[in-house]
Amino acid sequence: MKFSYDYDRLLNELYNDLEEGLIDRTDTIKVVRGDKYSNEYYPIIDYYYDDDEPEEHYVYLTVERVISEMEQYNTIL
Repeated sequence: MKFSYDYDRLLNELYNDLEEGLIDRTDTIKVVRGDKYSNEYYPIIDYYYDDDEPEEHYVYLTVERVISEMEQYNTIL
């Protein structure tokens, strides 16, 4: 089954952070995922790149990997 997830807001924030030089595509960031959305997909709901520890469970992913995933699911219908 194919589905999409609206990542427009998060993608815009991520691209702005890249543009401002706050992060680089090769950096590793902390990614928080939400509840199961469809089948076995847990959508990205937030990300952190500073030293603060998120209160939620998180995983480490590269910025490039996060962008790739969000762009993929942002366009599948």
